[in-house]
Amino acid sequence: MTWHYHGTFRPPPGAVTLISATAGGAALYIDQASTPGTLVVAALDPMSHYGSYFMPATERFLDAFLPWLAEGGLSGNSLTDSNSKETP
Repeated sequence: MTWHYHGTFRPPPGAVTLISATAGGAALYIDQASTPGTLVVAALDPMSHYGSYFMPATERFLDAFLPWLAEGGLSGNSLTDSNSKETP
């Protein structure tokens, strides 16, 4: 799959990379290790352009992707489950 993204990140230890960039780094990762909360860090095009109103598919994508991710996404572990530190 090809993703359009705007830069990459170096996730902290314990974070889970969901999309790696071919040149290195992460275009999307989830961090439940370096903070008591949950960070979803992304440089993906839809997240960069959300609210610009020139890419209507962006809102449709995020309306489906973010709830899916919060409900457990790839792993089935909810990102809002405070009793679990398992990450997708």
